[in-house]
Amino acid sequence: SSSQSSSSSSYEIMIPPNATISILPSKNQGRRNRRRGLSGRGTQRYQGTSEVLIIRAHSWDSTLTHNRDELYEHILGDGDGVDNADGRTNSPSTLAKTYRDCSFGKMNFVPATGNDIRKGVGRVEIQANTQGMDFREVENLVTRAINAKYGSVEDYDHVIYCLPKGTSEGWLAYGYMDWYRSVYNDDFCAQHSALVHEVGHNIGLHHSNEEGLYKDQTCMLGFSYRWTGGPRMCFNAHKNYFMGWYSDRTKRIGRQDGWTGMLVAFVDYDKTSSREVVLLAYNDIYMQYNLAKGINREVNEKENQLVIVEERSDYSENLAGLREGDRFEYDGMFIEFCTTFSDSGKDMIEVSIYPVYEESGCYGNSKNTAIVEYTISACFSGTNTVITKDRGLISMKELQIGDQVMTTSTSADATPRFETVYSFGHRSEDDKVTYLQILPSMLEITHDHMIFIKQGNNNNNNTQGNTAVPASSLQVGDILSDGEVITSIKKITRKGVYAPFTASGDLNVNGIHVSSYLELFHDNNNNNRFGKQQRQHLITHYFTSQWLSHTFTFPRRFWCTTINNCKT
Repeated sequence: SSSQSSSSSSYEIMIPPNATISILPSKNQGRRNRRRGLSGRGTQRYQGTSEVLIIRAHSWDSTLTHNRDELYEHILGDGDGVDNADGRTNSPSTLAKTYRDCSFGKMNFVPATGNDIRKGVGRVEIQANTQGMDFREVENLVTRAINAKYGSVEDYDHVIYCLPKGTSEGWLAYGYMDWYRSVYNDDFCAQHSALVHEVGHNIGLHHSNEEGLYKDQTCMLGFSYRWTGGPRMCFNAHKNYFMGWYSDRTKRIGRQDGWTGMLVAFVDYDKTSSREVVLLAYNDIYMQYNLAKGINREVNEKENQLVIVEERSDYSENLAGLREGDRFEYDGMFIEFCTTFSDSGKDMIEVSIYPVYEESGCYGNSKNTAIVEYTISACFSGTNTVITKDRGLISMKELQIGDQVMTTSTSADATPRFETVYSFGHRSEDDKVTYLQILPSMLEITHDHMIFIKQGNNNNNNTQGNTAVPASSLQVGDILSDGEVITSIKKITRKGVYAPFTASGDLNVNGIHVSSYLELFHDNNNNNRFGKQQRQHLITHYFTSQWLSHTFTFPRRFWCTTINNCKT
C-alpha cells in the first residue's frame, strides 16, 4: 500500500519562553537535495546509487523477528545462490538485487553508514509497550527514538522501519509516495515483494492493477507474496517505460501509425543492439514480451506472453496477455502476436499493430492464416478451462470426446454432475477467431454462443429462472447465472476453436454456466434473422433458444450416444 507524504505541508512550531533550540547541519546537503529533487517523471530518479538505512525497532514488551544480519541479507545482500529443485533459490532475491538486475545496473541500493549503524542496519528502543498499539502511533514513536539516537535521518535516500511484532492487526506494510520512508509489520521487513513494492512507492511508482487493486501479477507493484527471497521477477511495461531503464530500446508508435517489427524480451536487454526494441508504447498503452527467464523467471502471470498495460490516472491496468497467433483490439487498432524467434541468445517475438479494417501486418506464418470474425459460431477459445472427472482442471484445447466434464446441472444430492463429451460442433487448433472476453471470469466465447444470465423467475426456462442469451447481447452490469457481475467485455483474437457437446446441452467453463449451442436467430454477421419484437414473442411465449437448439441437435446426439461413438 502507499501513503501520501505530508512533507510538503507547512507547520507552526510554538516555542515556550526561556526555551533553547539548536539548528543541526545536514550530514550531506548534496545528497538531500538530490533525493528531494526526485519528484516528477524524469528518469534521473530511477538511476544512480541510493543509500538505505534499515531500522530495527524494539519496545518494552516486543521484539523483531529478524536480527541485523538477516535483515541485511534479505534487503541489501547480493542474493546469490543456486536454484532448488522447485525453482526457488537458496539465497534471497533481495531489494537491492531486484532493482539492480531489472535496471541492468542503472539503479543501485547500498547500506547506510554512521554511528552504531552496521551493514546499513540501526536499532532503536521504543520507551513504551507496543503490543496491540495502533501501528501509526508506533511509527511515530520509532521516529522519535530515531531522532533521539541518530538525529535527522532524512538525509538518507530510503529509511526502512521494521516495527516489532504484535502491533494492531490488519496491516502488512506501506510506503510513502515520493518520500524516503517505508514501514513494515515485523516479518514483512524480510518479505521480498513487500520491500520492492513499498520502496517503489518511495520513488514514485503507483500500483499495478488488473480488474482490481494489486491484481497485476506481472509486476512487483501489483500483488505481494508472503515469500522470503522471491519471486524473481521485475516490473510491467508501464513501470519500465517511466523508469527509463530501457529508454534507448523503446519504440513509441504514433496514433494510428501502425508498426510491425521484432520485440526482444526485456530480460535480454543486455544482449541487444541500439537498433533493437524491448518496449513498445502506443497512446496510453505499453507492451513488453514477458518472458519467464533469468531475472523474470518466477513471474506468476501471463508468462511468455505479449503483455499489454494501460496507464490510468494513478495506476496501471493490465489489459491483456497475448500468445502466438492472438490479437487484441485497442483504439481502432489490432495488436497481434505474430510468431516467436530466437537469435544469438536473445528471445523475441514479431508484433504487428495495424488498423482493424486492414489485413494482418505480420510478416511471418500467421500472415497467411485466415482471421475468422463471425463465420465460426458457438465456440470457445482454447485458453478457457473445464473440470473433468478423471483429469481435473484442464484447458479447453485439451478436452477430448469421451471425457467426463462438469456441467452446471446437478444430481439429486446436489453434488457436481459430470457428463460425457459426445461430440464437438467445431474443433480446430488452426482457425483464428475473434472472441468476446467476459470479465472478471476471463471467459472467451464467440458472439452468438449462448450463456446463462439471471432473469427473474422465468418458469419457461429449464435452468431455474436463468435465461440463455447470445454473448453479443451481454452488457456490463449483467448478472450471470452463478451471480457473477460482468465488469468488462473485450474483443480478443486467438488461434483455436472448440465447441464440445454434452447430453444436457450445457457445461461449466471458467466456472460459468454456458450452453453448448449458438443462438439460432443470429446469422454469421451478428444480425437478427427475425425482428426484435417477433423474436421476443417467439421465445417468451412458446419456447427458449436453448430448448430449440437442444431439440435440433437430437439426431446428432442420438447417433453419437446410441449408434456410433463419434470418435472418428
